[in-house]
Amino acid sequence: MQREIGRRHLYIIRLLSSSQISISVVLKGKQRHMEGSIMIGFDRITFDSQIMGGRACVRGMRVTVSLILNLVANGMSTEEILDAYPYIEHDDIRQALHYAAWLAEESIYPMEIKTA
Repeated sequence: MQREIGRRHLYIIRLLSSSQISISVVLKGKQRHMEGSIMIGFDRITFDSQIMGGRACVRGMRVTVSLILNLVANGMSTEEILDAYPYIEHDDIRQALHYAAWLAEESIYPMEIKTA
């Protein structure tokens, strides 16, 4: 669903599941274009086109979910990550892992392409 308020704001609301929505706000102006969204249930995972190219980040910082996942995948413990990145909190790591697990639940259905 998209809704335009005046000529300056555009709200885009996406229903992801029965309990989660994504809300994007686009502010239109002469020199400024901002976009961001939050996901219900993932309050620490943010998206902003001005930060890390709009990739999933932790609390609006320049720390991507993929960085945290790579650190864990390469054997770093939660405590080692917290020592290396003091501005990261334990719940940031937990939620990044939870977000990745949620993304991995996506189903793929093969399409049958018929040729003439």
